[in-house]
Amino acid sequence: MKSLFEEMGGTYRQEGDYLIPNLALPDEPEYQIGKYGRMRRSYLKEHRPVLYASLLTSGTLHWHLAEIDQACNERMEIIVSDMARQEDVTEALKAADQMEWVRRILVTLLVASLCGLIRAYGGFESSLAFIRRVFRGKRGGQLGIGLLVGLMDIATANNTVAIVMAGPIAKEVAEEYGISPKRSTSLLDTFSCIFQGIIPYGAQMLVAISTCATFGYAISAFDIIPLLFYPFLLCLSSLLFILFDKK
Repeated sequence: MKSLFEEMGGTYRQEGDYLIPNLALPDEPEYQIGKYGRMRRSYLKEHRPVLYASLLTSGTLHWHLAEIDQACNERMEIIVSDMARQEDVTEALKAADQMEWVRRILVTLLVASLCGLIRAYGGFESSLAFIRRVFRGKRGGQLGIGLLVGLMDIATANNTVAIVMAGPIAKEVAEEYGISPKRSTSLLDTFSCIFQGIIPYGAQMLVAISTCATFGYAISAFDIIPLLFYPFLLCLSSLLFILFDKK
C-alpha cells in the first residue's frame, strides 16, 4: 500500500535500514542580492523565522530579497536626488564652498541610508501594520499619515527629512485608504510643520532661545511651548478638517 507521500508523487531512497524521502528545494532563478537584501535576510532569520522558512521552502526567498534590495536602492536614488535638490547641493555650491557642499551631501546620504535600513529591517512593514491595526477608514488613514510624519519629525528634528522618510509609507496608506495624492502630500507637509514647531529641540525653537539669550533673557523651550499659538491652531484646524470633511 502506497503512502500519502507516494500518492502525491514522492519517492524514497534507501539509507541503511531507513527509507528517506527524496526532498529538495525548488529551483530559483539567479538573483543579484546586494547589501539591503543581505540585511533583510538577517532580519528574517532573527526576527521572522516562520516567514523565512516559508519563503525558503516555497522557493521565493531569493526573489523576495532581490525585490527588497531593488526597492531600497530605488528609494536611495529618489531620496538622494530629492534631498540634494532641497539642500541645494549643486556644482556651484561645490565650487564656492567645498566644506558646506560636503556637509550637505553627507546629510543627504545619511538620510537615504536610514531609509534603506528602515525598509530592510522591516520598519516600513511594522509602521503599516500599526496604522492598519489602529486606524480605520479614510479619516483614520489621514490621522495615521499625520502621526507617522510627526513621529519621524520627533526622531529626526527636521521636517524635510521626516517627509522624505515617511513618504513611501504614506503613499501605501493613501492608496489603501483611498486618499488622494494631493491630500496625502498636504497632510505630510502640515503635520511635519506642527511637530517641528513644537518639539523643544527643533531648529526654530533653538533659534528663538538663542535670540532671547542675545538680548539677555534666560528662557527655556518649555517656557515658549505654551505660547505656540500657530502650531496648536494649525493642529486643531487640521484635525477638525479631517474629522468633519465629508469627501
